[in-house]
Amino acid sequence: MDCGHVGLHQAPDVANDCAVKAWKTNRPFFVRYDVAGIDSRLVVGLASSGGGGVSSVKYDSMGWDTHTLRSEAKLLDGDHTLVTPCPSPVRLFAASRGYLSCY
Repeated sequence: MDCGHVGLHQAPDVANDCAVKAWKTNRPFFVRYDVAGIDSRLVVGLASSGGGGVSSVKYDSMGWDTHTLRSEAKLLDGDHTLVTPCPSPVRLFAASRGYLSCY
């Protein structure tokens, strides 16, 4: 289920509610949020293939530093997309900027 792409300064409530509902019912979902960057384009989000597991997905147009990654993290797209499994048990919460996070 595509729960939406929340642009800068847009309210994330509908997208957050969609993602939480999908997660609670073990349905696959993804949701994306634009984040203000200093010198690059940033998009963060969550994705799940269903069954309760969720991954944090972060895109940075300048790429990610490969030296400080956690062992379970995966870099994709020429080191621009970082995928990290959320800790188990998964707990989703709204971060200070309003987008959903699992850390």
